[in-house]
Amino acid sequence: MNRPASDIDWAKAWDDATAQRGLRANLERQGHSREDFWQKYQSWMSLYVNRDYPGKLLERIIGITRGGESLLDIGAGAGSFAIPLAKQGVKVTAIEPSPRQSGLLMAEIEKELLANIRLVSQPWEELLPEEIGCHDHVMAVYSLEMENIRLALEKMITLAAKNVFIVHTAGNDLRPILKTLFGLQASPDYIYIYNVLYQMGFSPDVEVFYRNYQILLDVQLEMFSYNPGLNPEELAKLKEHLTDSGKTFTEGGQVWLKRQNRDALIWIKKEVQ
Repeated sequence: MNRPASDIDWAKAWDDATAQRGLRANLERQGHSREDFWQKYQSWMSLYVNRDYPGKLLERIIGITRGGESLLDIGAGAGSFAIPLAKQGVKVTAIEPSPRQSGLLMAEIEKELLANIRLVSQPWEELLPEEIGCHDHVMAVYSLEMENIRLALEKMITLAAKNVFIVHTAGNDLRPILKTLFGLQASPDYIYIYNVLYQMGFSPDVEVFYRNYQILLDVQLEMFSYNPGLNPEELAKLKEHLTDSGKTFTEGGQVWLKRQNRDALIWIKKEVQ
Protein backbone atom coordinates (compact mmCIF):
# COMPACT_ATOMS: atom_id res chain seq x y z
CA MET A 1 0.00 0.00 0.00
CA ASN A 2 1.03 3.62 -0.45
CA ARG A 3 2.66 5.45 2.43
CA PRO A 4 0.21 7.67 4.36
CA ALA A 5 0.30 11.44 4.14
CA SER A 6 2.80 12.49 6.80
CA ASP A 7 0.99 15.73 7.64
CA ILE A 8 -2.11 13.89 8.88
CA ASP A 9 -2.37 12.56 12.43
CA TRP A 10 -4.29 9.44 11.48
CA ALA A 11 -5.12 8.41 15.04
CA LYS A 12 -6.74 11.79 15.67
CA ALA A 13 -8.47 11.64 12.28
CA TRP A 14 -9.94 8.25 13.21
CA ASP A 15 -11.02 9.40 16.68
CA ASP A 16 -12.66 12.55 15.28
CA ALA A 17 -14.44 10.74 12.44
CA THR A 18 -15.69 7.98 14.73
CA ALA A 19 -17.01 10.52 17.24
CA GLN A 20 -18.94 12.27 14.47
CA ARG A 21 -20.24 9.40 12.33
CA GLY A 22 -19.41 6.10 13.99
CA LEU A 23 -22.04 3.63 15.18
CA ARG A 24 -22.27 5.08 18.70
CA ALA A 25 -22.75 8.63 17.41
CA ASN A 26 -25.38 7.55 14.88
CA LEU A 27 -27.36 5.63 17.51
CA GLU A 28 -27.23 8.50 20.00
CA ARG A 29 -28.63 10.89 17.41
CA GLN A 30 -31.63 8.57 17.02
CA GLY A 31 -32.10 8.04 20.75
CA HIS A 32 -31.16 4.35 20.56
CA SER A 33 -28.92 2.58 23.04
CA ARG A 34 -26.25 0.18 21.85
CA GLU A 35 -28.04 -2.67 23.61
CA ASP A 36 -31.20 -1.84 21.63
CA PHE A 37 -29.11 -2.03 18.48
CA TRP A 38 -27.46 -5.35 19.34
CA GLN A 39 -30.81 -6.92 20.16
CA LYS A 40 -32.14 -5.89 16.75
CA TYR A 41 -28.85 -6.89 15.12
CA GLN A 42 -29.29 -10.56 15.93
CA SER A 43 -32.75 -10.64 14.36
CA TRP A 44 -31.39 -8.89 11.26
CA MET A 45 -28.53 -11.35 10.91
CA SER A 46 -30.95 -14.28 10.88
CA LEU A 47 -32.65 -12.82 7.79
CA TYR A 48 -29.59 -12.65 5.53
CA VAL A 49 -29.32 -15.12 2.64
CA ASN A 50 -25.90 -16.39 1.49
CA ARG A 51 -24.19 -13.79 3.66
CA ASP A 52 -20.90 -15.71 3.50
CA TYR A 53 -19.71 -14.26 6.80
CA PRO A 54 -17.30 -14.91 8.31
CA GLY A 55 -16.70 -17.36 5.46
CA LYS A 56 -13.30 -17.05 3.78
CA LEU A 57 -12.18 -14.56 6.40
CA LEU A 58 -12.61 -17.15 9.14
CA GLU A 59 -10.93 -19.78 6.96
CA ARG A 60 -7.92 -17.48 6.64
CA ILE A 61 -7.61 -17.05 10.41
CA ILE A 62 -8.07 -20.78 11.02
CA GLY A 63 -5.32 -21.45 8.49
CA ILE A 64 -2.88 -19.29 10.45
CA THR A 65 -3.72 -20.43 13.99
CA ARG A 66 -2.93 -23.83 15.47
CA GLY A 67 -4.63 -26.01 18.05
CA GLY A 68 -3.22 -25.35 21.51
CA GLU A 69 -2.35 -21.73 20.70
CA SER A 70 -4.07 -18.86 22.48
CA LEU A 71 -6.11 -16.11 20.85
CA LEU A 72 -7.57 -12.94 22.29
CA ASP A 73 -10.83 -11.98 20.52
CA ILE A 74 -11.69 -8.33 21.25
CA GLY A 75 -15.36 -7.58 20.67
CA ALA A 76 -16.19 -11.25 20.20
CA GLY A 77 -19.92 -10.63 19.78
CA ALA A 78 -21.99 -13.81 19.70
CA GLY A 79 -18.95 -15.87 18.74
CA SER A 80 -18.73 -15.81 14.94
CA PHE A 81 -14.97 -16.35 15.23
CA ALA A 82 -14.52 -17.47 18.85
CA ILE A 83 -16.73 -20.57 18.60
CA PRO A 84 -15.26 -22.11 15.41
CA LEU A 85 -11.71 -21.27 16.52
CA ALA A 86 -12.30 -22.96 19.87
CA LYS A 87 -13.63 -26.00 18.01
CA GLN A 88 -10.26 -26.12 16.24
CA GLY A 89 -8.53 -26.38 19.62
CA VAL A 90 -7.51 -22.74 19.96
CA LYS A 91 -7.68 -21.39 23.54
CA VAL A 92 -9.82 -18.26 23.21
CA THR A 93 -10.21 -15.30 25.53
CA ALA A 94 -13.33 -13.47 24.37
CA ILE A 95 -13.75 -9.82 25.32
CA GLU A 96 -17.42 -8.81 24.99
CA PRO A 97 -18.91 -6.02 27.13
CA SER A 98 -22.44 -6.11 25.67
CA PRO A 99 -24.78 -8.08 27.97
CA ARG A 100 -26.87 -9.10 24.96
CA GLN A 101 -23.92 -10.31 22.91
CA SER A 102 -22.07 -11.97 25.79
CA GLY A 103 -25.28 -13.79 26.75
CA LEU A 104 -25.59 -15.20 23.24
CA LEU A 105 -21.92 -16.17 23.26
CA MET A 106 -22.23 -17.95 26.60
CA ALA A 107 -25.27 -19.84 25.31
CA GLU A 108 -23.21 -21.04 22.32
CA ILE A 109 -20.31 -22.03 24.58
CA GLU A 110 -22.65 -24.14 26.70
CA LYS A 111 -24.40 -25.59 23.66
CA GLU A 112 -21.09 -26.69 22.11
CA LEU A 113 -19.68 -27.87 25.47
CA LEU A 114 -16.52 -25.80 24.96
CA ALA A 115 -14.12 -25.54 27.89
CA ASN A 116 -11.45 -23.54 26.06
CA ILE A 117 -13.21 -20.15 25.87
CA ARG A 118 -12.83 -17.61 28.67
CA LEU A 119 -15.39 -14.79 28.56
CA VAL A 120 -14.46 -11.34 29.88
CA SER A 121 -17.41 -8.93 30.00
CA GLN A 122 -15.53 -5.64 30.27
CA PRO A 123 -14.70 -2.99 27.67
CA TRP A 124 -11.24 -3.34 26.14
CA GLU A 125 -10.32 0.21 27.16
CA GLU A 126 -10.89 -0.57 30.86
CA LEU A 127 -8.79 -3.73 30.98
CA LEU A 128 -5.17 -3.66 32.10
CA PRO A 129 -2.68 -5.76 30.13
CA GLU A 130 -1.80 -7.80 33.21
CA GLU A 131 -5.47 -8.72 33.67
CA ILE A 132 -5.55 -10.34 30.23
CA GLY A 133 -2.02 -11.59 29.71
CA CYS A 134 -0.08 -12.29 26.54
CA HIS A 135 -1.66 -14.42 23.79
CA ASP A 136 -0.21 -15.95 20.63
CA HIS A 137 -2.73 -14.04 18.53
CA VAL A 138 -4.83 -10.94 19.15
CA MET A 139 -7.87 -10.23 16.98
CA ALA A 140 -10.37 -7.36 16.71
CA VAL A 141 -13.17 -7.79 14.17
CA TYR A 142 -15.38 -4.76 13.57
CA SER A 143 -14.85 -3.72 17.18
CA LEU A 144 -12.78 -0.54 17.02
CA GLU A 145 -15.31 2.00 18.39
CA MET A 146 -12.83 3.13 21.03
CA GLU A 147 -12.17 6.67 22.22
CA ASN A 148 -8.38 6.52 21.84
CA ILE A 149 -7.57 4.21 18.96
CA ARG A 150 -3.79 4.50 19.27
CA LEU A 151 -3.79 3.37 22.91
CA ALA A 152 -6.22 0.57 22.08
CA LEU A 153 -3.99 -0.68 19.26
CA GLU A 154 -0.83 -0.37 21.35
CA LYS A 155 -2.36 -2.64 23.98
CA MET A 156 -3.37 -5.20 21.32
CA ILE A 157 0.14 -5.26 19.89
CA THR A 158 1.73 -5.52 23.34
CA LEU A 159 -0.31 -8.60 24.20
CA ALA A 160 0.34 -10.45 20.92
CA ALA A 161 3.28 -12.85 20.73
CA LYS A 162 2.82 -13.84 17.07
CA ASN A 163 0.08 -12.00 15.17
CA VAL A 164 -2.41 -9.16 15.38
CA PHE A 165 -5.49 -9.49 13.16
CA ILE A 166 -7.73 -6.48 12.66
CA VAL A 167 -10.81 -6.68 10.46
CA HIS A 168 -12.57 -3.52 9.36
CA THR A 169 -14.64 -2.34 6.45
CA ALA A 170 -13.12 -1.77 3.03
CA GLY A 171 -16.42 -0.31 1.84
CA ASN A 172 -19.66 -1.62 0.42
CA ASP A 173 -21.93 -1.08 -2.55
CA LEU A 174 -24.30 1.35 -0.79
CA ARG A 175 -21.78 3.84 0.59
CA PRO A 176 -21.56 5.82 -2.69
CA ILE A 177 -25.35 5.82 -3.00
CA LEU A 178 -25.86 7.21 0.51
CA LYS A 179 -23.31 9.92 -0.19
CA THR A 180 -24.92 10.86 -3.52
CA LEU A 181 -28.50 10.89 -2.23
CA PHE A 182 -27.99 12.41 1.22
CA GLY A 183 -24.43 13.73 1.37
CA LEU A 184 -23.60 11.21 4.09
CA GLN A 185 -19.95 10.68 4.91
CA ALA A 186 -19.37 7.06 5.83
CA SER A 187 -17.66 6.00 9.03
CA PRO A 188 -13.86 5.67 8.68
CA ASP A 189 -12.64 2.62 6.79
CA TYR A 190 -9.60 0.38 7.12
CA ILE A 191 -7.27 2.90 5.45
CA TYR A 192 -7.35 4.95 8.67
CA ILE A 193 -6.30 1.97 10.78
CA TYR A 194 -3.57 0.97 8.34
CA ASN A 195 -2.17 4.51 8.46
CA VAL A 196 -2.37 4.68 12.25
CA LEU A 197 -0.32 1.49 12.44
CA TYR A 198 2.14 2.79 9.85
CA GLN A 199 2.69 5.94 11.91
CA MET A 200 3.25 3.67 14.92
CA GLY A 201 6.12 2.02 13.04
CA PHE A 202 4.41 -1.03 11.53
CA SER A 203 3.90 -2.11 7.91
CA PRO A 204 0.98 -4.53 8.10
CA ASP A 205 -0.21 -6.82 5.34
CA VAL A 206 -3.71 -6.18 4.00
CA GLU A 207 -6.08 -8.65 2.36
CA VAL A 208 -9.57 -7.72 1.14
CA PHE A 209 -12.41 -10.24 1.09
CA TYR A 210 -15.55 -9.73 -1.02
CA ARG A 211 -19.00 -10.91 0.05
CA ASN A 212 -22.11 -10.98 -2.12
CA TYR A 213 -25.42 -11.68 -0.44
CA GLN A 214 -29.14 -10.87 -0.37
CA ILE A 215 -31.28 -9.30 2.34
CA LEU A 216 -34.94 -8.33 2.48
CA LEU A 217 -35.23 -4.73 1.32
CA ASP A 218 -37.40 -3.69 4.28
CA VAL A 219 -34.92 -5.24 6.73
CA GLN A 220 -32.05 -3.30 5.15
CA LEU A 221 -34.07 -0.09 5.39
CA GLU A 222 -34.80 -0.77 9.07
CA MET A 223 -31.07 -1.23 9.66
CA PHE A 224 -30.42 2.14 8.03
CA SER A 225 -32.98 3.76 10.34
CA TYR A 226 -30.60 2.85 13.19
CA ASN A 227 -27.28 3.29 11.45
CA PRO A 228 -26.60 5.79 9.90
CA GLY A 229 -30.01 6.97 11.11
CA LEU A 230 -32.08 7.78 8.02
CA ASN A 231 -35.47 9.40 8.60
CA PRO A 232 -38.71 8.11 6.98
CA GLU A 233 -38.46 10.50 4.03
CA GLU A 234 -34.87 9.48 3.34
CA LEU A 235 -35.75 5.80 3.62
CA ALA A 236 -38.56 6.23 1.09
CA LYS A 237 -36.20 8.01 -1.30
CA LEU A 238 -33.56 5.30 -0.90
CA LYS A 239 -36.14 2.55 -1.43
CA GLU A 240 -37.26 4.16 -4.68
CA HIS A 241 -33.67 4.57 -5.86
CA LEU A 242 -32.73 0.96 -5.10
CA THR A 243 -35.82 -0.35 -6.85
CA ASP A 244 -35.30 1.82 -9.93
CA SER A 245 -31.58 0.98 -10.16
CA GLY A 246 -32.17 -2.76 -10.54
CA LYS A 247 -30.60 -3.76 -7.22
CA THR A 248 -33.79 -5.45 -6.03
CA PHE A 249 -35.64 -8.59 -7.09
CA THR A 250 -38.86 -10.29 -6.03
CA GLU A 251 -38.92 -13.88 -4.83
CA GLY A 252 -41.48 -15.71 -2.74
CA GLY A 253 -43.67 -12.63 -2.71
CA GLN A 254 -40.95 -10.56 -1.01
CA VAL A 255 -38.60 -7.88 -2.28
CA TRP A 256 -34.90 -8.64 -1.83
CA LEU A 257 -31.85 -6.40 -2.14
CA LYS A 258 -28.58 -7.55 -3.71
CA ARG A 259 -25.59 -6.44 -1.64
CA GLN A 260 -21.79 -6.54 -1.66
CA ASN A 261 -19.50 -5.93 1.31
CA ARG A 262 -15.72 -5.76 1.44
CA ASP A 263 -13.83 -6.79 4.59
CA ALA A 264 -10.18 -5.82 5.06
CA LEU A 265 -7.89 -8.05 7.10
CA ILE A 266 -5.00 -6.01 8.49
CA TRP A 267 -2.28 -8.38 9.69
CA ILE A 268 0.73 -7.50 11.82
CA LYS A 269 3.25 -10.33 11.97
CA LYS A 270 5.29 -10.10 15.15
CA GLU A 271 6.96 -13.46 14.54
CA VAL A 272 8.27 -14.85 11.24
CA GLN A 273 5.78 -17.46 10.02
